[in-house]
Amino acid sequence: MRPMYRNLAILLLAAASGLTEEKPVRTRAEVEARGREVIAAYEDKRLASYGILDVTRRPYLADPSGKRDSTRAIIQAMRDARDARLVTFLPAGRYLVSDTLECVQGTVARDHWDYGPADPVVEHESYHFPCSLVGQGPADTRLVLADHARPFQNAQDPKPLIHFWARNETRSDGKTNPLAPQPNISFNQTILGLEIVLGKGNPGAIGIEHQCAQGSSIQDVRIDARGAFAGVRRLPGSGGGLHGVAVEGGRYGIYARGAGPLRGSQPVPVVSGLVLRGQTEAALLYDGRGPLTVVGAAVEGAGIRSEGSKGAPWDGGVNVVDSILRPAAGVCAVASAHPVYLANVFVENGERIACLEGAPKLRAPGGGWTHVREYAAGASFNY
Repeated sequence: MRPMYRNLAILLLAAASGLTEEKPVRTRAEVEARGREVIAAYEDKRLASYGILDVTRRPYLADPSGKRDSTRAIIQAMRDARDARLVTFLPAGRYLVSDTLECVQGTVARDHWDYGPADPVVEHESYHFPCSLVGQGPADTRLVLADHARPFQNAQDPKPLIHFWARNETRSDGKTNPLAPQPNISFNQTILGLEIVLGKGNPGAIGIEHQCAQGSSIQDVRIDARGAFAGVRRLPGSGGGLHGVAVEGGRYGIYARGAGPLRGSQPVPVVSGLVLRGQTEAALLYDGRGPLTVVGAAVEGAGIRSEGSKGAPWDGGVNVVDSILRPAAGVCAVASAHPVYLANVFVENGERIACLEGAPKLRAPGGGWTHVREYAAGASFNY
């Protein structure tokens, strides 16, 4: 489905479900007016004064016992918190959901342009109204996808449980489309302190999709992706980051691949405190702009794989620093069509530690543990 029609379908579905309809482009005055309505309707004015919107309070009443479906309540809470410039907070509990929890950083136009009509670009202030979803911590706040949820059945067209994105900012000459995503302006959007369980019988499920830039992040999140497609699809970069994330199972722990010039990530993504275990195809598959840097990781089972375009040698590199790799038998710990750099990396039973196209493989001298103090190599291809 084309992005324009897909997003139109989402708007129609939201209207049918009773969710507040989303205008693709609003003025700041419109957003602030909606924010005042949100705070007026929200029952806990004390929490609002602290900048917190609790999804279990009125009018949202998400169910922390996990008995009732909380999909609609959480989506509406995220949208309202964005407009009121509050943090969407999920207290400790188990929240049952059955569809994507989507929040869009909408296009917010200035009410007045102070500098005159110098060009056809409309000045925007969208970054003042980011989406957030914050739990009490992965040991306490759990989002659970219902077993055999209909939207997550197609492994060939996987779908995220949590999806944050930013609209393409429109020009007054109409040359851009606010229904399409623009990840390089997805600023200050945060997903923090959650456990995500992707349920049984959901082969097309992904935990989080959040390709974003400055100020945005995924932090302190644990994902049970057993039987699902992936824990995370696409990566933050350009000043955004992914930190303290653990993924158990799935075909992929992190699937950083996509369409367009940036493909699977914003430029030069940095990932720290990563734990990937039990994936069936790749612990981390990278195809993004610039090199990926992984720091302080523990990767067990499947390996790290980079498959960037050979037409762009500056893309697709992999740096692994201060990490532990425990590949399964016959698996290369780090395989790449682009340069690889390792520093202070410990590898257990690493028959093949680094495998680059056209270059000699880095192998362990024997069984047990190998300490790679420093290694650098480039794949051989013409450019």
